Amino acid sequence: MKKEDILVIGAGGCGNRQLNELMKLDARYGGLFLNSNLSEMDELEYFDKDRRCFYISNADGCGKDMEKMKQFAKEEAPKFYVMIKKFTQPYFLFLASANGGTGSMATLMYAKLIKSKCSEKSINLAITFPALTETSTDFENAIQFWNEVSALKKNNIIDSIQYIDNNKGSEKEVNIKAMKQLDESFNMVNGKLDTSDSLKVHSTVGYKVFLKLDENIENREEAIDTAIKNSMFYMPSNFECDKMIGDINTNDFSIKFIKEEFECYDFSKFNENTDNETKILLGGCEMPKETIDLVCEALKELKNKKRKRVVEEDIIIKRNKPTNASKKDEVPTKSRITSSDLNELFADDSFWDN
Repeated sequence: MKKEDILVIGAGGCGNRQLNELMKLDARYGGLFLNSNLSEMDELEYFDKDRRCFYISNADGCGKDMEKMKQFAKEEAPKFYVMIKKFTQPYFLFLASANGGTGSMATLMYAKLIKSKCSEKSINLAITFPALTETSTDFENAIQFWNEVSALKKNNIIDSIQYIDNNKGSEKEVNIKAMKQLDESFNMVNGKLDTSDSLKVHSTVGYKVFLKLDENIENREEAIDTAIKNSMFYMPSNFECDKMIGDINTNDFSIKFIKEEFECYDFSKFNENTDNETKILLGGCEMPKETIDLVCEALKELKNKKRKRVVEEDIIIKRNKPTNASKKDEVPTKSRITSSDLNELFADDSFWDN
């Protein structure tokens, strides 16, 4: 599909960095950096405070507090709506982390807002789930996000969903590789495949899967297994789908083989080539339950470890009270400053001259 028809909203620190990586690959994407912490956006190459910025001012981040961000998002909703109406792209893609405060909650809140006010837009998600070394707050936020996305999907507010696996390397490595694979999935317009075919699959409701098959692997089934393993995205337990397109190098793979390996129910279309790599895009797959199962298990283990944790009591050191302290050495008993004290203190302008 045409990349100029895609508005990518990078929400929160994670989404900001991923959007920057995506725009490095192709500047034709429309980009909007959204954050409550200006410093996380300001250092990025493609950030433009005049054209590509929605800043929730005076928030200074929200410390992974999703409820705090929910209130911020409500307060800033009128401004966001005015800004988003200026973008004409039909396809909106949110990038964010599931475990943050700003990115995850802004995605949930503003997906609803966009769909209610601009129902013709296709709302899609590519969300990063936390590594299993994170904290209980991260896991609890991710579980909340999973549940709320499921409700949005059920209510036809969002279309395609992809979940990035943050266990597959450092944050920087994951961002670079995931954005490269995401960009490649939008490059599948070739020969018999046109932009409408691509858009149809990219906006199919459900989980989306992109695979690139390695022609150097002689065993065809092994090539598929390797493509699944090398993906930076979580994979569903099976690959039955509603829609599928493929750009197939017939020197390496046959369309018959692809159809046998991937069950498609509603729409499929293939382009045959003899020069390019073999790429497959599936839309409308089932959600990958492994994503949330791993998070729930990690949270359970962390709670068990915390329950077994032994914290020694603080040691209280007794001190002998001096017997010869003079009155001038005594600590004042009045510790709080009242409004009357402050008024009296600043009543005389000569205070500022000292």
